[in-house]
Amino acid sequence: MRTCVCGSAIKDGDALCAHCEALHELGLADGASLDEVKAAYKTLVKVWHPDRFQSDPKVRQAAEAKLRAINAAFASLTAEGYRGGWGRPADASQGPVSGAAAEWPTVETRMQDSTQGPARERAATVRRGGATGSGQRLATRLLVLAMVLGIAAFFFNLADSYVAADPTMGRNYVGFKLKLKSDFEAAGQRTWGELEGRLHGIFGGGSGAAPVAAPQVGEPAAAAADAAATPSAAKHGGVKAPATPMRLLPYVTVGMTREEVESAQGPPTSSSNDKLMYGSSEVDLKDGKVVGWKVDSRSPLRVKLWPDGPVDTSLRFFTIGSTKDEVLSVQGTPTSFSADRFDYGSSSVYFRDKWVVGWKNEPGSVPLRAER
Repeated sequence: MRTCVCGSAIKDGDALCAHCEALHELGLADGASLDEVKAAYKTLVKVWHPDRFQSDPKVRQAAEAKLRAINAAFASLTAEGYRGGWGRPADASQGPVSGAAAEWPTVETRMQDSTQGPARERAATVRRGGATGSGQRLATRLLVLAMVLGIAAFFFNLADSYVAADPTMGRNYVGFKLKLKSDFEAAGQRTWGELEGRLHGIFGGGSGAAPVAAPQVGEPAAAAADAAATPSAAKHGGVKAPATPMRLLPYVTVGMTREEVESAQGPPTSSSNDKLMYGSSEVDLKDGKVVGWKVDSRSPLRVKLWPDGPVDTSLRFFTIGSTKDEVLSVQGTPTSFSADRFDYGSSSVYFRDKWVVGWKNEPGSVPLRAER
């Protein structure tokens, strides 16, 4: 008579007894407790329920067959009066497990490793391959997304620079951008102030001190100072909130403050009361505001001199009698300037009472678009 690894008799042609076969159908090893049998049964019923495969008739039929086998295995185990452990179903004739039976777990463990080990390795290989494929697909999608975002950013910056440099639309466009930026920054500072106050109330001893509200654009400096001088500000070292949110500007132009220049161009390499040096280029200040600049091609600056009014954008050349605005429309922002002169590198345009009276077109420098 052939016997199972558990010692029970088995039929010819079968590898396991009915008890062990039922346990294996539920994915359990010998020695599983009754609670483990019930838990495995509940899980497998959910996994193989045919209603989950309505869209695929073949898979649904396979699920129905699998569910019948699961139900049969569970019914067989519970009908035997399953008590778990290495003891077989309650049967006084078998008696307690002892002697050689104590070695059965080791024998079965070896059998399971020999029969299921290769299958487990194949499954692990498939899972690793699937994980690798998923990782490669994710990396490819992220790369494509980064390329799309980079291209979008390039075209946005190109359009932004073009519109900002347009003599007719530029000033209104920059004003709109500044207002939008200031509104966003003010909203962000208000939100951060409220969040900081709440966190301080939660983790700072529950004082419930009111947060410092971020001042709005155009708010009086005194009101901003009063808002900053609160107990909450005192607890943070007495640091006062700025009177207005910092504005990030795309170009340096006449009339900007020192702080606005640094926001647009970045921190200078050196500075004094009336100059901000950026390498070999400089921005000239008077009473704390920009009045001019000198741009060296080795240290370019984001500067822009705007026309005083509307100009004819169809002009391609300037001549004697043209206005400063027309020169700006045709030639663009000068590398340096004064009341009666625009310099474009070593080339110069001369004015008298805002009208062109002459020019010097220096060879090897910026060519002037001038006609007599």
